[in-house]
Amino acid sequence: MIRIRYKDLSPGLPGKAEHCARGVTVCFLPALPASQLTVALGADRVRMGLKNTAAVVRLHPAGSLLPTAAAGVLMTLFVLTSVSVRIVHMPPPPGRSGAAARPDPAPAQDLAPAQHLT
Repeated sequence: MIRIRYKDLSPGLPGKAEHCARGVTVCFLPALPASQLTVALGADRVRMGLKNTAAVVRLHPAGSLLPTAAAGVLMTLFVLTSVSVRIVHMPPPPGRSGAAARPDPAPAQDLAPAQHLT
């Protein structure tokens, strides 16, 4: 639960978030605009989300797979970027160009019906 309170804070401090067991209490100076309130609440939500994500990765056994997967991706990118591949397009033979350069498809073969031995 997010509670909003207005109280006098130290000079230069427009707002303060206090974490309690039942939620978050956001304290503001009495004249704080709504835009700053929105920014403060959004920043608090992002910060808490990152903290929770970090705790899950740190505590869960599969969390050790993330650094391993990242290392594997980096090694793969290193190998792929160290190899240069050059694709060379061969020009068509003299006298042929465009569609004429492609070989003709094989003609359809007429197969005789199978004869059954009786």
